[in-house]
Amino acid sequence: MRRITLAFVVGCGLVLGVQGQAAAAGCVTPNPRPCTGVKGCSFGGDPEALYVTVKAASKKAALARADKAVANLRKAKVKPRVIDVIARAGKKQVRSKTYRLPGRHWQFSYGKNCWIVR
Repeated sequence: MRRITLAFVVGCGLVLGVQGQAAAAGCVTPNPRPCTGVKGCSFGGDPEALYVTVKAASKKAALARADKAVANLRKAKVKPRVIDVIARAGKKQVRSKTYRLPGRHWQFSYGKNCWIVR
């Protein structure tokens, strides 16, 4: 009797485990990298709507760094849908612009409870 019960429990566990892996097959781990090679850069938000803050000593350097961060995201195979870029020269804000990039995006799937690519 114990062997039959143990075999039944193990069989149910295997079936449920395989089904759980099949449901999570489309999930990805988003890893946006807008700050690669950009000094004074930080980013946050979620992979679908990202904000990037770039700081520099002069207006020209801040704008160049902001353009480099946007270029990094444009080159990526999968992009955030919306990017807000804020460039600061010292304590003064010199640019605040929103970009909507075309192409494949990360999107959160509530049915799968994970990030997918669309």
